[in-house]
Amino acid sequence: MKHRSAPAMDGRVPRRRLNARVRNFRDRTMVAGSSQPLELSESAAFLWRLIDGRRSVGDLADALCAEYEVDRDTAVADVAELVGALHDAGVVDL
Repeated sequence: MKHRSAPAMDGRVPRRRLNARVRNFRDRTMVAGSSQPLELSESAAFLWRLIDGRRSVGDLADALCAEYEVDRDTAVADVAELVGALHDAGVVDL
């Protein structure tokens, strides 16, 4: 998935891949699939915990707005970017 616009991603529903590996170490969350591991920021780790195959990108953005008090357009763009990176890393499917 390369450079999809945030509005186009709003209704997409990410789900974790079965081969995704997650490690929590010293308040850091790392995820890895078949590529190099990604270290998630606090907000990205918050979103990772919510990715369940039922919540859409829009739902995740709403949760991000509530937790971090950001506007929805920014949240949708941030979630779309994160989901894209997680997809590219092979840890989520869309």
